[in-house]
Amino acid sequence: MQIGEQKKPVPLGTDIIGFIMYNPDGYMCFTAMSANRPKFGSGDRAGGTIEQRATAFESYRSTCGRYEVVSEQDRIITHAFEVSLTPDFTGQTEKRIVKEISADKLTLETIPHVLKGQQVVGIWTYERVR
Repeated sequence: MQIGEQKKPVPLGTDIIGFIMYNPDGYMCFTAMSANRPKFGSGDRAGGTIEQRATAFESYRSTCGRYEVVSEQDRIITHAFEVSLTPDFTGQTEKRIVKEISADKLTLETIPHVLKGQQVVGIWTYERVR
């Protein structure tokens, strides 16, 4: 994540596990989490204290929906979120700039947005799963 000229780890931390998938029918799905998320420890799938649930929400991101290559020349794609862990994202469309693309690597950059009161740019790098 870039805040001004300074690069910092994304809110999920530096050790992230996740996937992004694009299919030929125009759908994408993104999910990512902090690698060391604390467990609720209750054994109940609906368990966990309010604080544990808040921490679980803060340490996870998930969105899925349609994507479109808007401009190959400018390397811009859009993600139209049909479902999202964050309710405000559902129904939103966001641009991504393709910074790097190869057979095994994809780097996407968000447009500037506000996160916790600061203007930021998200930079996500994905490597092909084999």
